[in-house]
Amino acid sequence: MPERGENDLVYEADETGQRVLVRSTESIQRAYLRFTNRTSRPIDVWWRDFDGAKRHYTRMRPGTCFDVDTFITHPWEFTDVTTKESSC
Repeated sequence: MPERGENDLVYEADETGQRVLVRSTESIQRAYLRFTNRTSRPIDVWWRDFDGAKRHYTRMRPGTCFDVDTFITHPWEFTDVTTKESSC
């Protein structure tokens, strides 16, 4: 499970067990993604920038989709608007 740090930064263990900051890295291999909110509540969509900061992109109503052109090395997160629970 990711570990939360100061300023809402997130850290995970890499394949060697080292603690690393979750952040966007090189922008080489493009990816077209479609996120679908299959819950009954609104969801906020966040992108982790190159410094690991959480950047708000959009709020999705239940049953809606959000399309984005991104890169495979860019992490996205989703937060339940009501409960503030987060998932990656």
